[in-house]
Amino acid sequence: MKNHYLISAVVLTVSLLTACSSAPKPGDTVIEQQVIESNTITATAVIVGIDKENRAVTIEHSNRLTTLYVSPQLTHFSELEVGDIVKTQFTESVALHVQAHDGSARLQSSGDLDTSTKGGGISASEKTEIIADILAIDKENNTVTVKGPQGSEMMLPVEQHPEYLEKISVGDQVVVTYTKAVVISIEEQK
Repeated sequence: MKNHYLISAVVLTVSLLTACSSAPKPGDTVIEQQVIESNTITATAVIVGIDKENRAVTIEHSNRLTTLYVSPQLTHFSELEVGDIVKTQFTESVALHVQAHDGSARLQSSGDLDTSTKGGGISASEKTEIIADILAIDKENNTVTVKGPQGSEMMLPVEQHPEYLEKISVGDQVVVTYTKAVVISIEEQK
């Protein structure tokens, strides 16, 4: 009789360990990241102003002015002149994934600047992540209720992949990543 209980205890322990090892760890991805929107605009612009003291360059394209602050890492800054033609490429994208809960809802930002582009150009990007907690899942109406970093709650429709509702759980987190990137290169004057 004792052996029967011992075998049952071993089977139960192995089952629990197997279940624990397959459960997602905090921050593990539950649903892989998908880009839900992306847009890139390439244009030629002209430098219309330079503020050498503040290391700022103002460019104009389609009657629109944009001021860019240039890092001290860009060594070619002193060579820029009003009237120089620059090629710009602006990209914005929004991506979404679901992860196992890894802390409270929050907003995170990071940036990157690369001045090693060919021709002394600039490449910069900024990434903002909004991490919201999943409070409720309504599979009948294909909606998810989330709570954002400031405590506000929103009910979101799940239109594109309602089958994903089977993979997520209350307590998981939705991570929305908004990325802005710009590449500016100096065109040779002709």
